[in-house]
Amino acid sequence: MSDAVKEAHQQEEVYRPAFLKRQSNRGVGRKEALRKLAKHRSQLEKAAAASAACRSGWERGQDYFRAVIKECQFAVAVSSAGLNESVLVSHAQAGSLQLKALALKGLYHKLLRGVSKRQAFEETAEFFEVASSTLREWELSYRTKGHIQPVVTKVLEPSEDLKNTHTSDEKKVCKSPKRYT
Repeated sequence: MSDAVKEAHQQEEVYRPAFLKRQSNRGVGRKEALRKLAKHRSQLEKAAAASAACRSGWERGQDYFRAVIKECQFAVAVSSAGLNESVLVSHAQAGSLQLKALALKGLYHKLLRGVSKRQAFEETAEFFEVASSTLREWELSYRTKGHIQPVVTKVLEPSEDLKNTHTSDEKKVCKSPKRYT
């Protein structure tokens, strides 16, 4: 963040005299011109701070996604081997988490390289064969909650009607259809 602020100050030193001269040629007073420069500088500093915060968040996200991917690979390996005692998520949930983590890690990697947000979302969504809106939803969910969640699947129990139809001991007699002549 300080590098961006230093660069903004260096640029100000270069264009400040030219800016003040242009403003005086337009009839703007020196005090007003200096006020405009101060406003512009504060906007540059805010933009630099926001950019640095985004980059920091993306870097933290990379570390988090790397850890999630590692845990998911462990969970899939353990559940595949049949050692389910210590695994907290199912095989499908681990796969879902891993897909989300890989997609978001790829997205953040592109953003850190300087690719525009729109292009990063589109390319990552195309690569992982998901809709761009789905990827945006995952990213928003991660930013608001601070973690990614597996897709919770609910196991449905068969209803009483279905249980009773298959367990009856009665013989079912198939009646032949009546013939009308």
